[in-house]
Amino acid sequence: AGFAYRMSAFKDSRRLAVLGAAFTLSRRGAPRLGYQDLQSAAAAGESLGTPSEVACAVRAIRMRKFPDLSKEGTAGSFFKNPVVSSARTEELLARYPELPHFPQDGGAAKISLAWILDHALSLKGHAVGGARLFERQPLVIATDATATARDVESLAEEIAERVRAATGITIEREVETFMR
Repeated sequence: AGFAYRMSAFKDSRRLAVLGAAFTLSRRGAPRLGYQDLQSAAAAGESLGTPSEVACAVRAIRMRKFPDLSKEGTAGSFFKNPVVSSARTEELLARYPELPHFPQDGGAAKISLAWILDHALSLKGHAVGGARLFERQPLVIATDATATARDVESLAEEIAERVRAATGITIEREVETFMR
């Protein structure tokens, strides 16, 4: 219990720590290919029948979506994809018919924030100081050697405000920061 999309009790409490884990694995498990990029890889003919093949494909996908860490910094995906009500989903789809969305329990939908940042707001590559939304995946904030924590914080705040103003959605951070 206490687990949800990119959330757990471990993020809510600094007093908790994982000290061990136990897994039950199946020799006959089938890979889950629900992730859109994996579906695209399979449609392109990539073999994804074994856990090893899926792991290789996921690593290749992530390498394309993240900066070269030998040249710049990142904390990974900075923002969560928002989950919105069915009414808000319908409003957004009326304005942005191509907006990727994924049904959730209770009629809600998870909305592609990367799509909103790129297609609705044209913010890929948008920068504040040495921090910017990564050109290949705008959920990622990339930093060059000149970036400060204030640059990252200012960029994140600006992005959140622009998304709220354009869509009415209040986005959440995935990365924990201590400047706010």
